[in-house]
Amino acid sequence: MQFCQNSQRVGSLLFATAPPPASRHIQQLGLKWRSDGEVREDFKGYLVFSESEGLLATGASKPHTDSHLEIWNTASQTLELSHETDNSSSASFVWLSDFHYLTGSNDSLIRLWNQGRCEGVMAGHSDWIRSMAVSRGQEWLLSGGMDGGVRLWDIGRLAAVDALVIGGNTAMNSVQSLAFTANQAGCVAVTREGFLHGYDLRSHQCLFPSVPST
Repeated sequence: MQFCQNSQRVGSLLFATAPPPASRHIQQLGLKWRSDGEVREDFKGYLVFSESEGLLATGASKPHTDSHLEIWNTASQTLELSHETDNSSSASFVWLSDFHYLTGSNDSLIRLWNQGRCEGVMAGHSDWIRSMAVSRGQEWLLSGGMDGGVRLWDIGRLAAVDALVIGGNTAMNSVQSLAFTANQAGCVAVTREGFLHGYDLRSHQCLFPSVPST
């Protein structure tokens, strides 16, 4: 598997492109690869690499049609794990360790998985969970959804710690991408309307005026 030097943007996800294994699931998602290894922008799901483990997670964001998740070994190009996600279409995914991960779904729930077994559920959003981010020490999780909300979770306790709303519950305020700030005390979010927002997680104060993302 030879990785290209360039990256492609799919939704809010940037990843290094590579010729994939012959995956039935990837074909079902509508992912089309050209001979030069680049990917078309009609992909309806996620591809998330685990840099430390060399694993690739693929999943669909098609409600009521596909609730399947696959984990591939990128070195051997073999399927390591495949399972359903409790009949919910997972729209976001983050790694914790090799086969330990979290999914955010269209049923507004976050699920903690270990070797394909669901070990816990976190509830709090009222719509699709479109984005998630894990803190550097993997103690905290940020989640953002189509409800315009950002929530902070204690992963160990599977419990919500705090919540804030970015501009109200409208389609254009859907949180498409999230990240912790470098000091882990704040968050940065990109909404569907294309604006970048920054907040202190303790005080909820804006870190900077909302600006268009580029």
